[in-house]
Amino acid sequence: MPHDEQFVQEKIEAKLREIAARRAGVKPPNDQTFFNAHKNDDYYKGILDSVHSDLKLCGFSIAGDILDLGSGCGTFVKVCKDHNLEATGVEPDCEVIEVAKLKGVGGDIVRGVGEYLPFEEESFDVITSMSVLEHVQSPQKVLCESIRVLKRKGVFWLSVPDYSRSFYEGHYKLFWLPLMPKRIAKIYVRLRGRTDTKYLDSIQYTTRKGVINALQNLNVRMIDMKDARIDYVRRQARAQARTHCFVRIRDPGKIETRSWRKIVKFLKWIGFGEKALARLCELYCSMLISIPIFILILKEKLRLKKGNIVLVVQKF
Repeated sequence: MPHDEQFVQEKIEAKLREIAARRAGVKPPNDQTFFNAHKNDDYYKGILDSVHSDLKLCGFSIAGDILDLGSGCGTFVKVCKDHNLEATGVEPDCEVIEVAKLKGVGGDIVRGVGEYLPFEEESFDVITSMSVLEHVQSPQKVLCESIRVLKRKGVFWLSVPDYSRSFYEGHYKLFWLPLMPKRIAKIYVRLRGRTDTKYLDSIQYTTRKGVINALQNLNVRMIDMKDARIDYVRRQARAQARTHCFVRIRDPGKIETRSWRKIVKFLKWIGFGEKALARLCELYCSMLISIPIFILILKEKLRLKKGNIVLVVQKF
């Protein structure tokens, strides 16, 4: 690494440590999650891949003018620009914008809040929001503003915790009861060794129902990515199983199980053609994906975050 780049990287890391120190009473001791997410681009490259995959799955693309709500240190904006995407961020915190300047994207981060976005109507093709809505004063106003600045046929990728279902609080990194009353929660986090109980006042208990209700009257189409991903995995798994079956129907000698090999040979002997066997194969494949295998595929392939809502919203 050239000397100048090393110097800038050291300044970035020092600034990140300062910001992380402000959250010392929230996170577990020696927690490095924030620092590691922003010291290089790897984490947000994975986020960009997830956004790209979700939009592609829904028939959209991540292209055109992109707005990242709550862009923080500007790492996601930087990753977008490194991939030749036009990205802008909006962020209210001056201190984290200083990190964005060190990363070379300070000019692409506009200081502002989500409730009053400093942009004209229909300015962006894609809007992204990653765990931001729970930190704003009015989630409903932020959603309205986001749709206002989104172009017609544009898409809004939104990820936010669902506090009505989750048994985990990601900021404090603690087991959590859904919608735990904050007076009780403050006592609980103090007992668990977290000294900053005031941080709870800045967290909105966002829920799937609340987010969907807020979006319903905004002339949009919503796609729940949990359902879309599950449907995709089911179709992919069945297609693979079907191909596997077809190969063996044509050549029963490739069937590993002796009993199934005999059944296929018998069905062919009594007059079942390939079409009829293919239909039986379809029925077999529809029952092939058991729940344990299905959950395993979701965990390994999709990396769904428990307790999170992920929506793709298209503006009409």
